[in-house]
Amino acid sequence: MSSSRAEIYRWDTGGLIPNTVGIQPAPEVQLSGRQLQYADLRSVDLSDANFEQATVRYGKLSDTILTRANLRFADFQDADLRRAILNQANLERTELTNAVLASAMLTDARLHFMRSAQANFTGAAFTNSDLTGADFTRAILTDADFTNAIVNLARLDNAIGLTAEQFYSTLSYTSGNLAGISFAASKLERWNLAGKNLEAARFYATGLNEVDLRNANLSHTAFSHAFLQDSLLSGADLTAARLDSSQLHRIDLSNAKLRDANLEAARLDSTNVAKADFSGAIIRGADLSTTIQFAADQLYETASYQTRDLRRLMLNGQDLHAWRFLDQNLSSGRLTAANLTDAVLTRANLQNVDLSLANLTRADLSGVDLKNANLDNATLVQTTFDATTVYNQWTIFPVGFDANSEGLTFALSETGDFDGDDFFDMDDVDLLWSAINSTSPAGIMGMMFDLNDDSTVDNRDV
Repeated sequence: MSSSRAEIYRWDTGGLIPNTVGIQPAPEVQLSGRQLQYADLRSVDLSDANFEQATVRYGKLSDTILTRANLRFADFQDADLRRAILNQANLERTELTNAVLASAMLTDARLHFMRSAQANFTGAAFTNSDLTGADFTRAILTDADFTNAIVNLARLDNAIGLTAEQFYSTLSYTSGNLAGISFAASKLERWNLAGKNLEAARFYATGLNEVDLRNANLSHTAFSHAFLQDSLLSGADLTAARLDSSQLHRIDLSNAKLRDANLEAARLDSTNVAKADFSGAIIRGADLSTTIQFAADQLYETASYQTRDLRRLMLNGQDLHAWRFLDQNLSSGRLTAANLTDAVLTRANLQNVDLSLANLTRADLSGVDLKNANLDNATLVQTTFDATTVYNQWTIFPVGFDANSEGLTFALSETGDFDGDDFFDMDDVDLLWSAINSTSPAGIMGMMFDLNDDSTVDNRDV
């Protein structure tokens, strides 16, 4: 299109765009607020043009000069801006979803909270640009140049083609301030983020393999549903971080700060937590079975322990010698093969807890609720019980153990009360479905779910 023409046409039909008669596509042209869908503005010099709040969806602006142009709040969804020159342009909150900006020049541009999900920025230049809060969710960033760019609060969720080297070139990385950045649903392998400020960053459902986060500021950072493997977080500050439902495999968390962190349903597999600070942390439902150097004092300082809410906690195989669980709610937890010698479990809620193969020698179980608990093959030598220790028809004891002669009290549970809490609720429904979907709900505990008495646990029991 020649810039001498005093109107703007559609590229798809060749028709004149209404209300553009007398408007010459040229430098400093005023197009703010105009409807310019499918506009053909290819290879035009539009330096200093004003597109604020204009709608240019599906427009073609390849090879167009937009130096210092104002595109604030404009809508360029699905537009073609290949090789466009946008140096020093203002793209604050510009909508670029699905747009193509391959090889575009965006040097020294202002891109605050630009929305560019799934856009194509292959080979684009963002040198010295301010990308604060920009959204690059699933955007293609292959070979894009981020040298000296500011990326604080940027969303790089599942971005395609972004390498560690590109990221290291940003001003935010070199200055150490990466607060609020988001890598949700991404995969980071062998990245070095040691000592960086990643406060309030988002790693939701992110895979981090061999990532160095030693001494990093990760306070208020979200790792929910993340998968971390062979990564280093020793000395990291994870105050108030969210690690709920995360998977941590062979992670070094020694000397880390986990104050007020949420570790609900997290799995810390072969993870070293030596001298880590768990003050105020939530560990309800966490799997600490293979956690390394998790000490009693660390447990006692958690919010879950302080509020007596250790439901679904898993400590299978752990050495819990002489640990204190007085009045704790450990219901539906897993303590298989744990060493509970001399442990104090007085008045603890052990409903539906798996204590099979556990060593309970000299442990105090007076006042304990053992309804639906599994103590199969547990060691009960010199274990203390009394008349306030309660069990039901689904409690499993070691062969030869006589609960009646030991002074325990039997309490019949209602059919369908699978967790033994004296209520029929969604927790029981979830347990039933889990049993139905299990490959082997065998034995007495399995038959608890056989509600129609046909010797099979299946959908007919619902």
